[in-house]
Amino acid sequence: MYDHSESAYNWFKLGSDVRQHSFLFGRDKAIFYGSLRLTNALTLGNIGKEDLRTEEVKADAEREYTEDAKYVNFKELKGSGNGTMFYDKDNNIVVIKVDGQWMKMVVEPLPANIKYPFE
Repeated sequence: MYDHSESAYNWFKLGSDVRQHSFLFGRDKAIFYGSLRLTNALTLGNIGKEDLRTEEVKADAEREYTEDAKYVNFKELKGSGNGTMFYDKDNNIVVIKVDGQWMKMVVEPLPANIKYPFE
C-alpha cells in the first residue's frame, strides 16, 4: 500500500552490488559506504527546540510535512550513534555524540591575521 510513511519507501542504491560498497538513499536518510568529497561548504543541521517533535505525525505526512520533518529530526538524533553532529542553534554550539553522550565541541575565534573575502 502506498502512503507517505517511511516504510512505504524503498532504498535507492548507486554504485556496486558488493555489500557496503555503494551509496543508499531512502526517504529521510542517505548512507554512504564510500568516501564523500565535497567541493563546497558543508552545513551542519541547524536544530533548535522548535525543530523537534517527540511524537510521530499521525496525519498525512504530505499535508503535515513541517511537523513530520520535526519528528524525523527527533528520531534521527535520538537513535544516532557516536560521531553524529549538529549545530544547536538555541545555545550557539556545535554538538557531537561521543561514547554515547552529547558533548559540545570547543571552538575559538580565528587568529586576527586570517580574513575571508566573504565575511
